[in-house]
Amino acid sequence: MSTPRRTGRWTGRPPVHRAHGATPRRSSFNRIWKRALKASGANPEMHLHDLRHTGGTLAAQTGATLKEIMARIGHGSTRAAMIYQHATSERDRRIAEALDLMIREARAAGEEAAAEGPTED
Repeated sequence: MSTPRRTGRWTGRPPVHRAHGATPRRSSFNRIWKRALKASGANPEMHLHDLRHTGGTLAAQTGATLKEIMARIGHGSTRAAMIYQHATSERDRRIAEALDLMIREARAAGEEAAAEGPTED
Protein backbone atom coordinates (compact mmCIF):
# COMPACT_ATOMS: atom_id res chain seq x y z
CA MET A 1 0.00 0.00 0.00
CA SER A 2 1.44 3.37 -0.94
CA THR A 3 1.77 6.21 1.51
CA PRO A 4 0.20 9.55 0.61
CA ARG A 5 2.79 12.10 -0.43
CA ARG A 6 3.33 14.69 2.26
CA THR A 7 3.64 18.17 0.87
CA GLY A 8 3.57 19.96 4.20
CA ARG A 9 0.53 22.02 3.32
CA TRP A 10 -3.07 21.48 4.36
CA THR A 11 -5.32 20.39 1.53
CA GLY A 12 -8.55 20.82 3.46
CA ARG A 13 -8.95 17.06 3.86
CA PRO A 14 -7.28 14.73 6.34
CA PRO A 15 -5.26 11.90 4.85
CA VAL A 16 -7.39 8.79 4.45
CA HIS A 17 -6.00 5.29 4.41
CA ARG A 18 -8.37 2.83 2.82
CA ALA A 19 -7.33 -0.27 4.73
CA HIS A 20 -10.12 -2.33 6.30
CA GLY A 21 -11.39 -0.52 9.37
CA ALA A 22 -10.02 2.85 8.30
CA THR A 23 -11.93 6.10 8.23
CA PRO A 24 -14.22 6.06 5.19
CA ARG A 25 -14.19 8.77 2.57
CA ARG A 26 -16.76 11.46 3.11
CA SER A 27 -18.38 10.53 -0.19
CA SER A 28 -19.04 6.96 0.95
CA PHE A 29 -19.82 7.63 4.61
CA ASN A 30 -23.59 8.08 4.18
CA ARG A 31 -23.89 4.74 2.41
CA ILE A 32 -21.96 3.00 5.20
CA TRP A 33 -23.93 4.85 7.90
CA LYS A 34 -27.32 3.94 6.37
CA ARG A 35 -26.26 0.30 6.10
CA ALA A 36 -25.18 0.28 9.77
CA LEU A 37 -28.48 1.85 10.87
CA LYS A 38 -30.45 -0.75 8.98
CA ALA A 39 -28.36 -3.64 10.33
CA SER A 40 -28.74 -2.40 13.91
CA GLY A 41 -32.47 -1.77 13.69
CA ALA A 42 -31.94 1.86 14.72
CA ASN A 43 -34.12 4.72 13.57
CA PRO A 44 -33.18 5.26 9.90
CA GLU A 45 -33.50 9.04 10.40
CA MET A 46 -30.75 9.11 13.06
CA HIS A 47 -27.67 11.18 12.33
CA LEU A 48 -24.16 10.50 13.59
CA HIS A 49 -24.28 13.78 15.51
CA ASP A 50 -27.29 12.43 17.44
CA LEU A 51 -24.98 9.84 19.00
CA ARG A 52 -22.49 12.55 19.92
CA HIS A 53 -25.23 14.61 21.56
CA THR A 54 -26.55 11.58 23.45
CA GLY A 55 -23.06 10.76 24.72
CA GLY A 56 -22.53 14.34 25.91
CA THR A 57 -25.93 14.45 27.60
CA LEU A 58 -25.40 11.11 29.36
CA ALA A 59 -21.96 12.24 30.53
CA ALA A 60 -23.52 15.40 31.96
CA GLN A 61 -26.18 13.35 33.75
CA THR A 62 -23.48 11.35 35.51
CA GLY A 63 -22.25 14.58 37.05
CA ALA A 64 -19.35 15.17 34.68
CA THR A 65 -17.92 18.67 34.90
CA LEU A 66 -17.95 21.04 31.94
CA LYS A 67 -14.19 20.52 31.54
CA GLU A 68 -14.70 16.73 31.39
CA ILE A 69 -17.49 17.05 28.84
CA MET A 70 -15.35 19.40 26.79
CA ALA A 71 -12.55 16.84 26.73
CA ARG A 72 -14.84 13.94 25.81
CA ILE A 73 -16.72 15.77 23.06
CA GLY A 74 -13.75 17.77 21.79
CA HIS A 75 -15.14 21.24 22.42
CA GLY A 76 -12.84 24.16 23.02
CA SER A 77 -15.35 26.42 24.75
CA THR A 78 -17.63 26.07 27.73
CA ARG A 79 -20.43 27.65 25.70
CA ALA A 80 -20.48 24.69 23.31
CA ALA A 81 -20.27 22.17 26.17
CA MET A 82 -23.21 23.82 27.97
CA ILE A 83 -25.49 22.34 25.31
CA TYR A 84 -25.18 18.99 27.07
CA GLN A 85 -26.06 20.41 30.48
CA HIS A 86 -29.75 20.75 29.74
CA ALA A 87 -31.98 19.50 32.49
CA THR A 88 -33.90 16.28 32.26
CA SER A 89 -36.85 15.33 34.42
CA GLU A 90 -34.89 12.43 35.97
CA ARG A 91 -31.94 14.64 36.87
CA ASP A 92 -34.32 17.32 38.16
CA ARG A 93 -35.96 14.73 40.42
CA ARG A 94 -32.58 13.63 41.80
CA ILE A 95 -31.58 17.23 42.51
CA ALA A 96 -34.90 17.85 44.31
CA GLU A 97 -34.42 14.70 46.41
CA ALA A 98 -30.87 15.73 47.36
CA LEU A 99 -32.06 19.21 48.36
CA ASP A 100 -34.92 17.73 50.37
CA LEU A 101 -32.47 15.47 52.23
CA MET A 102 -30.18 18.41 53.01
CA ILE A 103 -33.11 20.40 54.42
CA ARG A 104 -34.35 17.47 56.52
CA GLU A 105 -30.87 16.88 57.96
CA ALA A 106 -30.44 20.58 58.78
CA ARG A 107 -33.83 20.70 60.47
CA ALA A 108 -33.11 17.54 62.46
CA ALA A 109 -29.77 18.97 63.60
CA GLY A 110 -31.46 22.23 64.61
CA GLU A 111 -34.22 20.41 66.51
CA GLU A 112 -31.64 18.24 68.27
CA ALA A 113 -29.64 21.30 69.31
CA ALA A 114 -32.78 23.04 70.57
CA ALA A 115 -33.79 19.97 72.60
CA GLU A 116 -30.41 19.89 74.32
CA GLY A 117 -30.94 23.43 75.49
CA PRO A 118 -28.43 26.20 75.78
CA THR A 119 -24.80 25.26 76.14
CA GLU A 120 -22.76 26.51 79.07
CA ASP A 121 -19.53 28.31 78.42
